[in-house]
Amino acid sequence: MKRVVESEAARAGWLGDVDFTADIQGLIANFRKVHALREVAGELSALDKPSVDDRRILAEAKSTAADLERAAIERVELIGKCATEAKLIDESLRSEREEARTAEQRAALHAKLSAMLYGIEATPDTGSTDSAADAMIARVQAYREIKNQIQRSRDDGLQ
Repeated sequence: MKRVVESEAARAGWLGDVDFTADIQGLIANFRKVHALREVAGELSALDKPSVDDRRILAEAKSTAADLERAAIERVELIGKCATEAKLIDESLRSEREEARTAEQRAALHAKLSAMLYGIEATPDTGSTDSAADAMIARVQAYREIKNQIQRSRDDGLQ
């Protein structure tokens, strides 16, 4: 019961009235009746020479006690189910908050990434025109080409 009352679902009003006082009082009353019925039935069954009426009323007392006990146990299980359901609602609320936080982060990161991509696309690519590395590689290729031509001329002149 404490878990139900202290749950976020209860505090947020999703569960309505979570006062289990009437349920507890009903449970106590049922168990007291069961105890009293069994106690008196035990005294009656201890008497010598039980009559037909004794057996009939003892059977009725046993049946009534079992019904009261079953109803009380079902009520306890129902209260337990309330605690389980409150916990599931709490987990659902936490999950929804986490999903909302993730969606906010996702939206912010999408916006930031889009702005970065737009900025990159909007800026002219100066790297390829003013690249020192490209210029050096072009000079190396030119050097090799000149060296190859000189070597071929020498080879041709020797023949």
